[in-house]
Amino acid sequence: MQDRAWDSGVEDWLWATLETTAVLNSILQVIHPGFFTYGVLSRNRLRELDGHKDVVKSWLSIYTAMVVIANRDMPIHQDHHCYVGWYDMLASVGCYSQAEMEMPSLGFRSSYPPGTLSALSGHIISHGVSPCVGERVCYAYFMHHKVPHRVGISMSHGLRMMADHYDRVQAERTSKSNNVPNV
Repeated sequence: MQDRAWDSGVEDWLWATLETTAVLNSILQVIHPGFFTYGVLSRNRLRELDGHKDVVKSWLSIYTAMVVIANRDMPIHQDHHCYVGWYDMLASVGCYSQAEMEMPSLGFRSSYPPGTLSALSGHIISHGVSPCVGERVCYAYFMHHKVPHRVGISMSHGLRMMADHYDRVQAERTSKSNNVPNV
């Protein structure tokens, strides 16, 4: 991050959003633990590098990037900055109405009120948001695939962690279904 941006209050803003970041990290840890662990490894590796220590101590999200989108509709699109198995997280806030989120590849269209949190693989799921009435801000969190790679965190390591998680979940489901008594 450029010093000028850092000096303009970015660090204060990051600390002011500490609780929100903790909630988002916790949600991701539950819904996608492999990806969460991969992000933690990447962030911790960045903390070890001399050129990034000051910035990363205030960047508490496991995501490597965040974009603020204010008062605009978002045409249907895909996000090719991330890998297929990763989730982007979208948090929408403000005082607005009449917004709708659409995911045409899933046949999904729904109201998109303030306080909505969406986690999706933006790489494979096309999505967009209609215009709204009022003031809307969307915080879009994502993992920029180049960051973990540049700090030596292998994508294959991240994929292995994700596969291990899904293998454990499947084994638990199988174990539970085998232990269900017949009625």
